[in-house]
Amino acid sequence: MKRSNWSAPQRFTYKNYIFSDLNLSIEKVYENGHPQLHWHDYCEIEMIIKGKMIHRINGVACVMGPGNLYFLSPADFHEIEVLEPVELYNISFRESLIPSEYLSYFMEINHGVEIILSKKNFEYLKVIVERLYEEFHSDNQHKTTYIQSLMHCIFTEIVYNSDANKNTGSEDMPEPIRRALMYMHCNFRDNPSLHTVAAASGFSDNYFSELFHKFTGKKFNRYLNNLKLQYARNLIFSSNASITDICFSSGFDSMAHFQHEFKAKYHCSSSELRKRIKAGKSLSENI
Repeated sequence: MKRSNWSAPQRFTYKNYIFSDLNLSIEKVYENGHPQLHWHDYCEIEMIIKGKMIHRINGVACVMGPGNLYFLSPADFHEIEVLEPVELYNISFRESLIPSEYLSYFMEINHGVEIILSKKNFEYLKVIVERLYEEFHSDNQHKTTYIQSLMHCIFTEIVYNSDANKNTGSEDMPEPIRRALMYMHCNFRDNPSLHTVAAASGFSDNYFSELFHKFTGKKFNRYLNNLKLQYARNLIFSSNASITDICFSSGFDSMAHFQHEFKAKYHCSSSELRKRIKAGKSLSENI
């Protein structure tokens, strides 16, 4: 369903939603409305306990209910249309909490992950999430280690219950480079510089640049541009936003640069892509 009066997705920031020094927050949410299209500069896991809703991730709709769980990265935007009053657990967290062994999986996700749990796995994971909620809101002085362990279990369940057993091609990538890539996936709209990302990985600019190209096959700026272009493409597919809004919402600083990069990657202009979509023409996966 397209919106006739669309504005750029609302931005939720961790500074306003994650108040704990654990870099995590968990709340039980009761939803009976239609939350505005939005994205956040942190990661999010939500588990549906009761109710029924249409969940749109990057414009793709999916009906969800009890037993459904989804993971969203800062590269995703989403909205909910409630069909029956919904009760869910919302876990908001910084990307630094993702365990090292799962970085390859979460790093290479190009869109939000939606998981349908079996009844057995749903009941098992529900206990873990409820325990996480109770511990997070407790005064237990030893809760930090326990919460970290519970989150590790949740990450394991997500990977275990999704199509994560394929070879991602990045198992041999040094962890600092994986962390740097995850940082880029979470902050691409803010155009982080090579120096900023290299410093976060603990390497000098030149050495980081060499390692980055070696393990990704792309130069830093090209990889960053691809993240922004993919996001812009998703917005074109899922909204009636103006091309200008899409350009700046995706992190580009000028229309000329955006149009040049978009056409180079997708072999058509952003306006031409929108016309093809409205005309109902079939599109390849590369467009």
